[in-house]
Amino acid sequence: MEDYKFLEIICSYEPKKCDDEEKAKELLFNGFDIYIPAAYREQYNRWEDYLPSVVNLVTLSIDHHGKYLGCAHRQASEQRHIISADFSSPGFIRHAAAAGNWRAMLNVHAVVSPEVLYRIKILAHMEDP
Repeated sequence: MEDYKFLEIICSYEPKKCDDEEKAKELLFNGFDIYIPAAYREQYNRWEDYLPSVVNLVTLSIDHHGKYLGCAHRQASEQRHIISADFSSPGFIRHAAAAGNWRAMLNVHAVVSPEVLYRIKILAHMEDP
């Protein structure tokens, strides 16, 4: 196996937001009941003010031979990340794009739609971009 200059990780998921307004309302009121003390809930009864913040959130973590290299905890549903010895995208430590076992882990924080489609492409490059 041969080492590479850098890894490029391109990922996306869809849909980003809950398009079902009734479902969004239900989720928001459930959250209000759980996280807001009853004495303060009246201040938060305008659920429409929170739209379109009812969203799916799936984030990505990477490791190499069991060594945790970081994560991309970002809201964007389309992302591009670089990992190399010279530079790594924010959230990831600099690390050689060495041959071996790499693992991409999806962290599912919220799914507010009936399904979520996640795509990931990992490219190994031999030369600087």
